[in-house]
Amino acid sequence: MKVCYKAGAVTAQNHYYSIAADAVEIRVWFLTDDIIRIRAGFDGDWDEASYSLVTTAWESRTDELMKDYRKRINVAESTLVDGETRAVITGKKLRVEVEKDPFRICVYDAEGTMLHADIPELAYREDSNRRRIHTSQIEDDDYYEEDYDEYGDAYAEDDGQQYEETYAEEDGQQYEEDGAYEEDPAQPESEE
Repeated sequence: MKVCYKAGAVTAQNHYYSIAADAVEIRVWFLTDDIIRIRAGFDGDWDEASYSLVTTAWESRTDELMKDYRKRINVAESTLVDGETRAVITGKKLRVEVEKDPFRICVYDAEGTMLHADIPELAYREDSNRRRIHTSQIEDDDYYEEDYDEYGDAYAEDDGQQYEETYAEEDGQQYEEDGAYEEDPAQPESEE
């Protein structure tokens, strides 16, 4: 298992910033004044092969395949100040603060409102099955309403209300987030 507990130097590279964390290198791109990309390089080769990213600032194996859809951009202007306990990367609208011990990344808007904060010692992990896990802070006022498209897939809209998530399964049970279930009143009880 790889877990990022501490960070060392943060350096400006060609179009991105490199964070030397103890378990893996983390890279930060200021794609636009409003969009930041954070990527952990658990594989070490930084192979880019996304089919879903259409706006990029880097080369990808899928560039030729996606040539009719993909747009290559120049990264937004930003500056780095790397200190002993914290590094600050500042763009026109966003600020990234890298806390080094314990390691976490926080993102703030121009007014100083926190938009994102990693949870220290949980933020960037790769488990023994090579699953990559990122964990970030959720505040009490972060609420989303789930709606469903015509295929039954959930998507969220922020309407300021909190909702309990329930998942209906084919067996007629409704499963709550905590794994508990209750009978679906629309389904007849089985006679076993």
